[in-house]
Amino acid sequence: MPKPKDMSLYNKVKTRVYKRIPKHSAYRSGVVVSSYKKAFSKKYGKRKKPYSGKRTKKRGLGRWFKEKWVNQRGKVGYKYKSDIYRPSKRITRKTPTTHKELSRKQVKRARSEKRRTGRVKRFKKGGMPPKEKKTPKEKKTPKTTPKTLMAIRREREKKIQYLKNQGMKDPNQFDLINYDPDQQGGRKMKESIVKMQRGPFPKKYTAIVRNKKTKKTRKIHFGDRRYQQYKDRTKLKLYKNKNHGTRRRMQNYFSRHSGTKKRGKAIKKERRKSKGFYNAKILSHEYLW
Repeated sequence: MPKPKDMSLYNKVKTRVYKRIPKHSAYRSGVVVSSYKKAFSKKYGKRKKPYSGKRTKKRGLGRWFKEKWVNQRGKVGYKYKSDIYRPSKRITRKTPTTHKELSRKQVKRARSEKRRTGRVKRFKKGGMPPKEKKTPKEKKTPKTTPKTLMAIRREREKKIQYLKNQGMKDPNQFDLINYDPDQQGGRKMKESIVKMQRGPFPKKYTAIVRNKKTKKTRKIHFGDRRYQQYKDRTKLKLYKNKNHGTRRRMQNYFSRHSGTKKRGKAIKKERRKSKGFYNAKILSHEYLW
């Protein structure tokens, strides 16, 4: 840390400034330094340096100016009484908490406290300068070994045999990679929707479905008028004013009721569970969500 070369001159200047400005502040410290430099240059000339030693950023006003203190709007100056000043950059470990390190809640609390009391309590201590994030390494693709190739071939043959048993003439035309025979049941519905009409309160709609084999019909009430839906997909569009259209809510609905965020997967899963028979959940999935 640099020290004044002429301490007696420095102390004289200091006492003179302290009488004029009794309140401690960064401004007073700056006036002491500038007044001492002027007095030193008058006494010894402009060529000689008033301080000895190396400059440091860890102490004094040098670090303070480097930190660039600004208000919560990122500007200098008090537009409102509740404006709070924090450093915009971290220079050393001793730099106070910056604006970036404060949450909205902390800023709001500090502004209300400043408005009420005229000052703000000290924030948490500053830390080290923020470290640069390391770029994640790309995952290496697993090498195909003879064992894995044999396993893929066996799985393929198994699927081809299953499709041949189902009556498919050319199984190679089918997507064998994504095809899982254990998950195909229930996709083809054993019932057809004959009519869709307004349901009794509190239900939104009533679907009349007919069994394809027995030709018997039955009614299924689905949807609740008191709640919103993602989109009314029926031709009647009686409750389109209750569409919220929020994708996040739709995904949460499907994950709650069917364990997956995707609409298509959720519908297929419920159809498999019902073994081809319509129920209120399937109709809600298809026509309201």
